[in-house]
Amino acid sequence: MRIRMRTALSVACLLLLSGACLLLLAAGCGKDRVEKLSEQLEDGNAKTRRHASQELRNLGPAAQAAVPKLAEALKDEDPRVRRNAAQALRDMGAGAREAVGALIEALKDKEPKVRQIAATALGKIGPDAREAINPLTAATKDPSPQVREAAALALNKIRRKPRH
Repeated sequence: MRIRMRTALSVACLLLLSGACLLLLAAGCGKDRVEKLSEQLEDGNAKTRRHASQELRNLGPAAQAAVPKLAEALKDEDPRVRRNAAQALRDMGAGAREAVGALIEALKDKEPKVRQIAATALGKIGPDAREAINPLTAATKDPSPQVREAAALALNKIRRKPRH
């Protein structure tokens, strides 16, 4: 009984601390920071672009204002920038619906991991990504099994009827 109580208190403390950390992160993620990182996605230095894409990815949905720049970053010459951009868009879910066209193009990326993440991102956008049904259907025949699986899962999510 005593151990259960300690465990419950430990879990409660961890949840409180995580919530506080998230609040601090959100407070530190102002519009100016997202704007600055978005601009850095166009920097001539690949290391700067990688850093910016990683930071925007870490910010998750708080970086939604960067969706247009992240969509452009899906065409970057550096595969790590493309991967981070795809992951950032994936983590925004429906908030990344503006990037559907760019994510569809990313399904043709030479890097399988970028294709896989793009498919997953389209699935997380859900029914608003209906225009991706044909490209995702084609991706179910991708040479990479991970891409095929991600495409199939995305198709299920896009086609799913909303519950009322």
